[in-house]
Amino acid sequence: MLHCWEEFQSLATKWHPNKAEINRLCALVEDKCLNHFKNILKKKRSSINFGQIFDFSFSKEIEASY
Repeated sequence: MLHCWEEFQSLATKWHPNKAEINRLCALVEDKCLNHFKNILKKKRSSINFGQIFDFSFSKEIEASY
């Protein structure tokens, strides 16, 4: 979704006759709507999953050594 927005934003600023108006609109949409999705991505990147906590490849190596 964020990639599509960036593509739209570049096309709109390139082709729209009133550059100031489109820049204001893009900033408004980014501030009100896209920050929500950016925060979700940040939380997903910073969260720890079970694979990182329990390294299953390491436990298999230990079992194989016995």
